[in-house]
Amino acid sequence: MMPVHYLHPLLAPSSVALVGASERPGSLGRIVYENLLAGGFQGEIHAVNPNHSTVLARPAHASLAAIAQPVDVAVICAPPSAVPRVIAQCRGRARAAIIISGAPTAAQRKYSRWRRAIALRAQQGGLHVLGPASFGIIRTSSGLNATFGSVPALPGRLTLISQSGAVAGALLDFANTARIGFASVISLGAVTNVDFGEVLEFALQAIRSASATPLVDG
Repeated sequence: MMPVHYLHPLLAPSSVALVGASERPGSLGRIVYENLLAGGFQGEIHAVNPNHSTVLARPAHASLAAIAQPVDVAVICAPPSAVPRVIAQCRGRARAAIIISGAPTAAQRKYSRWRRAIALRAQQGGLHVLGPASFGIIRTSSGLNATFGSVPALPGRLTLISQSGAVAGALLDFANTARIGFASVISLGAVTNVDFGEVLEFALQAIRSASATPLVDG
C-alpha cells in the first residue's frame, strides 16, 4: 500500500470550510458555495461568514475556530485584504488552504507585501497553500467542486493541472462538449508554497494507485 501523499488534505480533502461563503448573487463566495453544494461532495462542507448565521439556508460559522473540529482544507473567497488574516486563522484549524481570492488592486510594492504576508503566515502555520488567484480544485470521485467555474467536470481518468484559471475553465468547457471526463482538476494560481512539481508528484501517485492519466497545461 502506498503511503498517503502529504498533499492529500489539500488535493483530496474529506472536509472543506468555505471562508467567505455568501448569498450575494454573482459573488465569488456564492458561486463557489453553490458549486460545492451542487457537486454532491461526500465529505463535510462548512460555510464561514462572520456576518451571517446561515448562508443559502445552511448553518454558517463565525470563524474557522467555531467549527467543532479541524478541516482538511479552507477554501478562501474573502476580500483580498482579509486573506493574510484568514491564513493565520487556519493554524491548527485547517491542514491546507486554497486561496481563490485574487490580488488587491494596488501598487507593486503593496502587492509584494501582501504576497509575503500570506507566505509568512502559511509557513508559521505549516500550511500547504494553492493560490492566491486559484481557479480551485475538482475531484470527481468524491463529488468535490471547489471552483468558481460555470461548467462542472465529467467523471473520467484524466488529471488536469493548470496555472491559469482561464485555461482550466476553457478546457473544462471544451471537455464537457466533447464528453471528456476528469479525475481531478487542479489550478495553481499564483504560487505561494505548493508548486507545479509537487502537484504533478501527487497526480503521478494517483496514476499508480488509480490508473489516472495526467493532462498537464504548462
